Amino acid sequence: MSFYVTLPSHSNRGEFPNNQADWFKIRLPQPLQLGGDQWYVGLSSISLPDTGVDIFQLVPRGHAVFGNSCYRKTSSAMKFENFNMKMEDLKDDPSIVNGVTFMKAYLRWLNQKMTQSFETFYGSVTDDGGKHTCTLFKWNGKSLQIDNKNIARKKVSGGTLVPHFAVNGVLAEKMGWFKETKNGVFVKWELSTNLKMSYIDGKVPSKNEIDFKDASGNPLYWKVTKDSNDITWIRLNMKVNWEFINLNVAFRSIVKEPTRSLHVYSNVGGSSIVGNRITDLLREIKFKREGRGVVYFEPLHIQYLPVRYEVIEFIEVQVAETSGAGGDLVKFVEGNTILTLHFKKG
Repeated sequence: MSFYVTLPSHSNRGEFPNNQADWFKIRLPQPLQLGGDQWYVGLSSISLPDTGVDIFQLVPRGHAVFGNSCYRKTSSAMKFENFNMKMEDLKDDPSIVNGVTFMKAYLRWLNQKMTQSFETFYGSVTDDGGKHTCTLFKWNGKSLQIDNKNIARKKVSGGTLVPHFAVNGVLAEKMGWFKETKNGVFVKWELSTNLKMSYIDGKVPSKNEIDFKDASGNPLYWKVTKDSNDITWIRLNMKVNWEFINLNVAFRSIVKEPTRSLHVYSNVGGSSIVGNRITDLLREIKFKREGRGVVYFEPLHIQYLPVRYEVIEFIEVQVAETSGAGGDLVKFVEGNTILTLHFKKG
């Protein structure tokens, strides 16, 4: 004899208003009477909300992340636009699961903003004498390149060159693109392991071809500034090519792994030993973040535990990273957990 019990986390909120996807209690319509022979219970399936990605671990809220500029021209006019993306602009993008999808989300945002900004600048093009008037991004497998072989250089008010690309210094350091070194009161930014600079056609730019110079007139391949919000910006020289590599590896070092093990705990089964503790672990499951809203797990083989009670009136469930002690419950995005248990006689 056997039967299934399905437990949605969003039910019973009248009695248990604090029910959430990571921790919930369900009072059964009628108590389960499991007298007589030994009964066993196991996790048959579980549907979980995608955890999403806490991209605010990359850059604090309110801070701009990437800075970009572009211009378009007609036969008689030019129009210049700046595009500064804040992390809030990507917070609702469910496609972000790793470093590559993070950068792809940024490029989609940038393309949309460019399209909207120039939609009434009729007849305009991104070609100026055979030169690109906007930053040219290209994918090389899982690496993102900035191809500056045929990039235009126009000066606007204040001597700023357009197009340009700049990155928030906090993100640049976390992603391994640049590293900050200090010698007393002096601060220096150096190229780090995950950003490759290469010369166009193998030629080192001459001194008069360079975008930036220091106070002594020496060429700079990147320029570091601070804005009025005290955000450090690293602006890349557009006279060389750039390639952002190891995007997924760097991203995972900051944000949780897209695939990891989670622990499902419940009061219905007998206790299990986890490390040096005795807990109510029902099952360890493999969680793979996919950005699809829901993650479904159904084990090939159900692991059964002796049922703890002969009479079960309510069932409590926790989904945790490790111990299930309450401090490490999984931080899901909006959504519900649906858990199915299989009860059988021994």
